[in-house]
Amino acid sequence: MKPLKLSGIAVFVVLIFGISAFGQDETKETKDPAPTPSAIAAGRRLLEASKATNSFDKIWPTLFETLKRTQPSVPEEAWDSIDKEFRGYFSSDELLNQIAAVYARNFTEAELNQIATFYETPLGKRLVEGMPTVTSECFQIGFKAGKDMMERALKRLKDRGYKITTD
Repeated sequence: MKPLKLSGIAVFVVLIFGISAFGQDETKETKDPAPTPSAIAAGRRLLEASKATNSFDKIWPTLFETLKRTQPSVPEEAWDSIDKEFRGYFSSDELLNQIAAVYARNFTEAELNQIATFYETPLGKRLVEGMPTVTSECFQIGFKAGKDMMERALKRLKDRGYKITTD
């Protein structure tokens, strides 16, 4: 697959899951104890209250269509079986519990329940409703800012006499 298409998928997945590597404390030990079943349940409650679980259902169709476009030599009947095999994964208990465990390792059970309670309020529901638009607009701003900064940095280097190649 082409790197650009894979990076687009990666960005999409990151946005959907709401997980960002930026700003993470890289010194934090990764050997956190396994979350308790009740903490995972609180994480699942948060995922459901924030409607994140609805977003997961959109991941496979997007990935699937990208895979199909990048592999045109694969016959349609092969894609049908792949689709049936993988369609349910993004809403499976296995994946949802893994994601809930991430939340449970980073927030206390009480915090997860408080956050879920907020998402269950009218304001929390409004936030969930508006987040796709806000996220999309912020992504566009960030993409444009990144592109502009790269162009400005390359121009600075060129102005300083460095040979710059662009594809």
